[in-house]
This record gives sequence, C-alpha cells and structure tokens, in this order.
Amino acid sequence: MWRRWYVCLLLLAGWVTAAPTQQIYLYEHPEYQGNRLVLDANTYWYDLAQLHWNDTISSIQIDPGVDVTVYADPRFEGHSITFHESVPDLRWIRDDPANTSWDNRISSLTVGQPDGTPEAVVIFYDAAYYRGESLAVGDGATLYDLAQTGWNDRISAVRVAEGYEVTLYEDAQLGGPSITLRHDAPNLRYIRENTASTWNDRVSSFRVRRIAPPDAPPSVRIYEHAYYQGDALELDVPSALADLSQIGWNQRISSLKISPGTTVILYEFPNFKGRRVELTANTIDLTKVFKDRPQSWNDFAASLRVIHPQPDLKTDSPPPHQL
Repeated sequence: MWRRWYVCLLLLAGWVTAAPTQQIYLYEHPEYQGNRLVLDANTYWYDLAQLHWNDTISSIQIDPGVDVTVYADPRFEGHSITFHESVPDLRWIRDDPANTSWDNRISSLTVGQPDGTPEAVVIFYDAAYYRGESLAVGDGATLYDLAQTGWNDRISAVRVAEGYEVTLYEDAQLGGPSITLRHDAPNLRYIRENTASTWNDRVSSFRVRRIAPPDAPPSVRIYEHAYYQGDALELDVPSALADLSQIGWNQRISSLKISPGTTVILYEFPNFKGRRVELTANTIDLTKVFKDRPQSWNDFAASLRVIHPQPDLKTDSPPPHQL
C-alpha cells in the first residue's frame, strides 16, 4: 500500500511544479554577445529609451513558442516586423522599402500576447515625489536585474495604478528582502518594511501583477484596432451575435478584453458558421491569431458567442488512487 501512496505523491508533486517562464533575451551585439536584457513572454515595452536600450539591440534569442514584434518607434508605432525564432544578427534583416536593417533600430516591442492595457500601470522615479527621470512599465512587466537598464539602486518613488501591485526586491533575480506596493509611494525613504534600512535607492529587480477585483462580474469588450484602440463595444455575458453586420461590427474586431473564466468564440460567417477560434484571455492583436486559416483573424469575424459557464459547486476531491 505504501508504494501506491508514494507513486501518487510523486505524481502530485509533478503536477504542481510550475512551468518555466518563457522569455526572450536582447543583446547589444550580433551572435548573442555583449550586454543582455531578459524579458518575460506576454509583456510589452513601449519605450526602450527608458530602459537605456533604445536603438541598441543587435540580436535576439527567443524561447520556442514565443513571437516578438518589434517597432522602429516608441509606443508600437512606425515600421514593424514579427520574429517567430531567434535572430543572431539583425544586420541581415531588411524588410522595408528603404532596405534598412533592423540592427540598432528597435524602440518598442511586444513579447507574445500581452494581457491587460497597453498603457503604463507602474511608474518609477529616481527622485522623491515623482521627480527626475522616470521608467514606465505595463501589466506583467518583470525586470530581473535593473543593473542591465541603468536603474539599479535608483528608485525613490513609485506610482501604482488602481488594480495593480508591484513587488520590489533588494537583490537581482527577484531575490532578497521584498515589499509589495498596491498604492503610490511618493518617497521610499519612509518605507522600511522587511529591511533594516529604507527602500530608497535599494531596488534591484521587480515584478508587476494585476490584482483580480473581488467578485468582479464577467465582461467582454471588443475593439476595432489592435492594442485596445479605436471604437469599442461592451458585450453581454453570456450572449450570441449571429450577424455582426447588424450592429456595424462585421469584420472589424482587432483586439478583445476577456475577463477570467469567459470564452469568446469568433466565427467566419454569420449564424455561427464556417471556421472558428476560441479565445479565453485578453487578446491584444488578432493579426497574431492564425488558427484554422492562412491569414490572421484580424477584421475577419462575422458572428460570435460569449460563454461564461456557471461555477461548479462540487468541492470534494477524489481519493489519491483515483487521480
């Protein structure tokens, strides 16, 4: 009997092991040489100048399954290109009419399919009371070593948007003493929690997370442009729209905000016919969704369903030998 329980415990231990975070690695020189900046998947960085990495990138290592879209200008503007695999030398990537390479040209980028708003939700300042140089980051942003960006031991004030939190770490790689802020901190000199000294000029890494509001009602919002821009429409949950042309949204959807636990099914034709794609999380850019068709789902859906299942009231877990 003990052997059966031992095997079950091993299986359970394997199931709860967290999957490794997918990442990309930016390098200042070709062939993955020189200074390196590590960024997690599903994040966006709309002004690399704030990280001291503007027009600095010469090669990119990309974990399998991650797409990276880079832009020539800040805030996801200007010419862009999407990479699906590592690029050892950006000097050889030339895809615009001017035949300009992408070496030392990238000013903003998105990694994977970021969740949440593309706006800044946390802003760091190098002087108290929100003065001096600033670093604005978005939902899910993580920097493992601020020494890579010129911000190590420089943060003196923090603004935190409602619904978000930022965890500050004394050491690189999210190590050492830490503190989590869910509100503005105009002067870190007065915050001493979890450290013998103050938190002023003491932060070496950080992580930003969205806080789920308690008992928030399910919601879905569709947008006519990527990055939640342009006209928007709030949808009922649940709902079924058999013909989007009747409300002026036929082949117009480019991004969606979808609350946790809700599913949106997009259909190729009216009356829920043709090819379909199911979306269960915020989708910032449908040009990157290609399921069941050679082109993307951007400006393609003609009907849709919004599904939000009732909660399962069962709370009993099966015995270990049935897992």
